[in-house]
Amino acid sequence: MSNKDQKIISRLLDNAKKSELNQKLAAAIYCGNKLPSLNINSHRNKFGKEIKSSGHCEIACLYDIFPEIFKANLTNYVSPRTKFKPNNLTLYVVRYLKTGKNYCGHSAPCVNCTEKIKRSGIKKIVYIDENCNIIKKQVKNYNSNFITSGYRTYSRNNVSVPS
Repeated sequence: MSNKDQKIISRLLDNAKKSELNQKLAAAIYCGNKLPSLNINSHRNKFGKEIKSSGHCEIACLYDIFPEIFKANLTNYVSPRTKFKPNNLTLYVVRYLKTGKNYCGHSAPCVNCTEKIKRSGIKKIVYIDENCNIIKKQVKNYNSNFITSGYRTYSRNNVSVPS
């Protein structure tokens, strides 16, 4: 992994510590060396007209740059807010643990976040696997079947929430 990726992950781990939630995650979207968005998990759960189980940092980053993604399917989209093309962007996601190797934990995006990431057109994703390895993938080659505890609770209680 490059020094740049290591520095970004270190910065995100420092930010993830600030989350008030039990799962302390941080995400950032980079375009080269530019940082158009950095967020941590939060209690925020409304993005546009969509209600989420909690404020996932990946969703918050996407909403910062591409609020339109919560309204329509996008192709060759250029954000009017940032002028960044999605296919030039990389999404980083890390999870901070108080204990363990390097204080990091499995941070791969859940199935709901994955769907939005793919719709955004972002090219690459970088996350930490369950063995604390840094994984870098093309978004088109990334899949998730992980459902968060919030969405599992919604499902058990028959609450319908947009993905």
